[in-house]
Amino acid sequence: MEDTSWNHNVHHHAALLRKLPPAPARALDIGCGAGDFARRLAERVAHVDAIDASAEMLRRAQSAGAGLDNVSYVHASIGSFPLEPASYDVISLLTVLHHLPLRETLRLCRDALRPGGVLLVLGWARSAGPLDRAYDLASIPVEFGLQCVHGPLRYTAPEMDTSLTVAQIAAVMRAELPGVKVRRQLLWRYMAVWLRPS
Repeated sequence: MEDTSWNHNVHHHAALLRKLPPAPARALDIGCGAGDFARRLAERVAHVDAIDASAEMLRRAQSAGAGLDNVSYVHASIGSFPLEPASYDVISLLTVLHHLPLRETLRLCRDALRPGGVLLVLGWARSAGPLDRAYDLASIPVEFGLQCVHGPLRYTAPEMDTSLTVAQIAAVMRAELPGVKVRRQLLWRYMAVWLRPS
């Protein structure tokens, strides 16, 4: 049976969820798209704010999440959404950071996290160098195998090129988020996790 909920991001959800702090009360999912990760967060977080600048994607998220009373869907960008200092235990950005000003977005998220809160980033980056290309090549049979299990990919947004490499993104992140962990992933992704010191 085809799994219509599967895509490259969904494949990484479990790894991201393992990074959550204990008993998180409030989460913000920026660029929530169809709401896949927001719904997963809602299973573990008391309240989730899911925002997206696309009214159509937000409509899909609301439809898929109907019945969840601990998720608020808001039509907004990170620039228009009122982010109060130290107000979230979890902030997530899944394949959305390349659409946003990198340094400014990281600072906004850093300041909006409570002490002990975690920032979760799953992103795209431009491949450069033998290590990136090795991950790209290794992703091809992995994707084929996963499609054999789950069926064809369901894309929630068009894939966009980015001018920055993982190394360049990591350099900016380390300057703004001391102690951040950035790792290249299969399926054309990188993952960054930062815990705000308590």
